[in-house]
Amino acid sequence: MNKKYSYGLFDVGNSAYLIVTLSFIFAPYFAKEIVGDIQLGSAYWQWTSGAVGILVALTAPFIGSYADHVANGRIKVLIVSTVLTVLINALFWFSEARDSFIVYTLIIFFLSSYFFEISNASYNSLLRDSSNKKDEIGRTSGLGYALGYIGIVPFLLFILLFIIKTDEPILNLQKENFEHVRFIAILVSFWFFIFAIPMMTFFWKGKKSKKEKYTSIKDIKKIIWNKKLTTTGKFLIARMFYADAVIAMQTGGGVYAVGVHGFNFKELISVLIVGNLVAGVFAYLGGYLNDKFNSKMIIMWSIATLVLAVFAVVFSPSKEFFFFSLLLVAALIGPLQSASRTLMSRISPQNTQGKSFGLYALSSKATAFVGPLMAGSITYFVSQQAGFASISILFLASLFMLSKLKLDNKN
Repeated sequence: MNKKYSYGLFDVGNSAYLIVTLSFIFAPYFAKEIVGDIQLGSAYWQWTSGAVGILVALTAPFIGSYADHVANGRIKVLIVSTVLTVLINALFWFSEARDSFIVYTLIIFFLSSYFFEISNASYNSLLRDSSNKKDEIGRTSGLGYALGYIGIVPFLLFILLFIIKTDEPILNLQKENFEHVRFIAILVSFWFFIFAIPMMTFFWKGKKSKKEKYTSIKDIKKIIWNKKLTTTGKFLIARMFYADAVIAMQTGGGVYAVGVHGFNFKELISVLIVGNLVAGVFAYLGGYLNDKFNSKMIIMWSIATLVLAVFAVVFSPSKEFFFFSLLLVAALIGPLQSASRTLMSRISPQNTQGKSFGLYALSSKATAFVGPLMAGSITYFVSQQAGFASISILFLASLFMLSKLKLDNKN
């Protein structure tokens, strides 16, 4: 199998966890059915996401450093963290719709989300190794996101037709105690693992990385600060804010749709299917634009338009307007993510991809508690609309910082 396609298939797998568990199925189920209060449940979910961000920020760079200096280190970390993600995620099956399961569910969410982030950091660090040519990094990144967004659609259709929409879900799952919703967690784990296999086996058979001296904190620091803030450092600081905003949107989007516009699980799945198709097309297009134009330009235009999209969501007068606002968000997230990963890969030396993408994970998690905690707290004390609108502050801050970022011609 072509290495860039095995890379892309991994995105098909991990998208199930990101979309179904983190955002649109389990988050609303937790808030509405386990907590029994959409606003309070949304705050709990966002706060836990913020706590995960703190732990990732503290550990990801060092795990990435380990991966750089050990033979096959990046793929080893990816395999271990992916397996732990799918095993722990399956434990959501035991999260019954009672408030006595609040703490249990949040612990499972915390652990599975943490290992997912480590897995994703390792995955991103292998981007350059997955590209056939250096000038195709953008296309490989875009292909990964496109396959992830579009490839998940059959899975979502299966959930919709055979579990959510039908009166008789498969395996005689009982709707009255939400077995049909909880069983989706097991399906997510199975889906993720199956599509992770090609990459885990392909890269394991690949050329072994050279063992190097273990990287110290000083060496990690040099990537972002070498007598002054480096280009990588400036980019990662800017990314802290817009990645934080995206996390807040992803973790709170499903709960917002349920709480403000009264979406049910059936409608959420329908929105996801259409949104993913749109996101996949634009992610693939964005990958080609990354190789043809400046990645920084793609990032800035995406962020600027996302600010408008946030307010379109907040001031949506109807379900229909809200639906099309979400499609605009979907069209922008893919190119933004693809361009960010591409730019990071290009400005980082090949032998530091592990620790560089550890810092990349840190940049999305070091302040990751700010977005969810800010949105969650404003949601708790004011309203869901006010909480969601606050996300635009993070986008605007990153846009200002990126405007000051100067890149050389090769980047």
